[in-house]
Amino acid sequence: MKTLLHPVFWGACGILILHQVLEKYYQIAIPFADNYLDDFLAMPIILTIFWTEQRVLWKNIKHPLTIFQVTIFTFAFSIFFEEILPNFNANYTKDYWDYLAYILGSICFYLTINKASYTV
Repeated sequence: MKTLLHPVFWGACGILILHQVLEKYYQIAIPFADNYLDDFLAMPIILTIFWTEQRVLWKNIKHPLTIFQVTIFTFAFSIFFEEILPNFNANYTKDYWDYLAYILGSICFYLTINKASYTV
């Protein structure tokens, strides 16, 4: 599955893990990263996994995700984490700047990982 070997995917995974270790284990606070980095990195990671799942499950080897699919996925994901989840869990807070982080992460996915040349 070459899609999961894309360097942007692994870079996003590595940065996310590094940030979580610094934040949770070493108690190092980087305010901007603590607030927005995870949201930005979530979209390339999750969309890559979603795309890989679609390619394997539906044998859709030749087509990348459409801009419509990426937009709907980003919209649903951001609404869930910014509008719905904060109503049920105090650990989640609504922050409108997170929407921008999700959108920029999705754009990063769309322009880098979402290429038809990366086949299963």
